[in-house]
Amino acid sequence: MPQPISNLPVGAKVKSPDTKYNGVPITWLIGHKTVDRVKLITEKIITLKCFDAKEPSNPDSSRKQYGNNRYSVSNIDQWLNSAAGAWYSARHTYDAPPNESNVYNGYNEYDTEAGFLANFEEAFRNAILDTTIRVAKNTVTDGGGYEDITRKVYLLSNTEVGLSNENGVAEGSKWDLFSDDNSRKAYPTAEAVSASEYTNSSLNASSPWY
Repeated sequence: MPQPISNLPVGAKVKSPDTKYNGVPITWLIGHKTVDRVKLITEKIITLKCFDAKEPSNPDSSRKQYGNNRYSVSNIDQWLNSAAGAWYSARHTYDAPPNESNVYNGYNEYDTEAGFLANFEEAFRNAILDTTIRVAKNTVTDGGGYEDITRKVYLLSNTEVGLSNENGVAEGSKWDLFSDDNSRKAYPTAEAVSASEYTNSSLNASSPWY
């Protein structure tokens, strides 16, 4: 029988039947609980996407070749928090979309895919609270330190999975779900493997992935 997720323990599985990705309902785990919030994480890796696309016009050679590692302007951050069919818009002068030309060997472009939140049941999407997250900045190009941004969906930090802080910045606090290396292992869904244009003998539903 359905019940408030606040009644469930950390590690419990949660589904919203019509919240699907790659055609199947997303299975979530309760990852952390506070007095007024329940935080969810997908049980498995549901898609393989680049963090940020190459930025061909960026004068910084690393970002030109590999994409931008500043979280607040990354393609993945924008995609995760959009319910729009056309989700991409430039966040800075040199920004570029994750199209076939700008992703590694043309694999798994997602510039024409609808934003992640478009996959959610409306009631589920509306129930997700905004939260302020702290993200470390690159010490070489972005001056170090951190910035605080407000999001609904985000990638977990080193701090939140129980590892050392990035550049000495505590990006949030450790989630209760993560207690050791085994708890940090993530396995892709069979659908994520099948949908990926990138293939590797280690990329399978039975093996943890990077």
